Amino acid sequence: MRVTFVALTYAPSVGGAQAHVQHVAEGLVARGHAVTVLTTDSLRTPGTADPGKVEPNAEEIGGVHVRRFSTRGPLGRINRALRLGLARVGFYRWVGRYTTRIGGQSYVPLSLPMAWAVRRAYRTDDVVVAVSAPFLTLVVPPHLQGRAPAAAVAMPLLHLEGGRPHATVVRALRRFDGVTASTGFERSAQVGLGVDPSSIAVLPPGVDPEQFPDLAPSEARARLGLAERPTVGFIGRLAAYKGVDTLLEAAPALWADRSDLTVLVAGSPAGWLDLDRAIEQARAHGGDRLTVRLGFTSEEKPLLFAACDVIAFPSREESFGLATVEAWAARRPVVAASIGAVRDVIRPGVDGVLVAPGDAAALAAAVDDLLDHEDQRRRMGEAGRRRAAGDLSWPAILDGWERFLEASVARRRAVLAGSGG
Repeated sequence: MRVTFVALTYAPSVGGAQAHVQHVAEGLVARGHAVTVLTTDSLRTPGTADPGKVEPNAEEIGGVHVRRFSTRGPLGRINRALRLGLARVGFYRWVGRYTTRIGGQSYVPLSLPMAWAVRRAYRTDDVVVAVSAPFLTLVVPPHLQGRAPAAAVAMPLLHLEGGRPHATVVRALRRFDGVTASTGFERSAQVGLGVDPSSIAVLPPGVDPEQFPDLAPSEARARLGLAERPTVGFIGRLAAYKGVDTLLEAAPALWADRSDLTVLVAGSPAGWLDLDRAIEQARAHGGDRLTVRLGFTSEEKPLLFAACDVIAFPSREESFGLATVEAWAARRPVVAASIGAVRDVIRPGVDGVLVAPGDAAALAAAVDDLLDHEDQRRRMGEAGRRRAAGDLSWPAILDGWERFLEASVARRRAVLAGSGG
């Protein structure tokens, strides 16, 4: 089968969505499928003040053919200026959502060459997978399908805490031959939006447990050169909605009870303008007990999770929350914000703890309680590891992807045959 993904950003860009697409793409290649990714040349989210740039424009990564298209035309410059302006005049909480609020989908410019490449893929491939609502990489592709034989598939990765997706997203989702959902929570929302239930498959991101060795926290900390003391950590993209500010706000209360505690924040900046200020405010209380690593390698990631006694995941919006499963692969319990997608993943008291989003006091109390109970931490971590090695492992999820793509192609062919196409 020939499959093309249309993605916002791709490796070496980092993040849950990027890792999700890359694992599926490379997994399909390993199973004998031919896979292409059409993406932008941005390292970070296009539209931010400093999106960075990835070169070359075409290369092969893990057997996947990657083609990158520029977002640096006039529309891209207007987008970045508008986004930065909104942030500076006090509307930062709305930045990242304004396109769905005011009706525009120009947040990520889809250049004419990229649109043409998508249209061509419909005529040469079996499936075109459009990724990430509300971006144009998801909104535009189904409208380019026409009478082409390839199936149009959506991988929307919906963040539903902001309310109902914009009408342009809803209309696009209804046009696809197949739609993925990361959780049952997302699937229910899609059905409520009018997506055909028979076209939806729940296909969450997965993990390779073998990449997360069974290490004691002290051993992992030694390998990373971290101080040998109890550690609570956040590992992921440092975006505004990820709730890192909640963890940093909770840090002084944690330090008040545990003077020897390390708060670890590790990840790549993702357009959060208040990041430096939030870090400095926390450092004023904790000094060197706050450890910040801006970026890490794929080899370091398992060690970072293993170095923590507890993983904090206080994100305010998610389509799934891959950091939860990565923590489980490393046998670590998770304290997470109780949002729809995460409630569908974590089993409270079994493999994690849920607290109210944005509630720093509740986060601190839950982390403190787990640090007091080593047996509970171990039990939760092992329960999570069993899930990471089971239905949330990549082999199981890729089995589901192959069935889903075959069903989408069959559905497309049935539509064309029924209409005389």
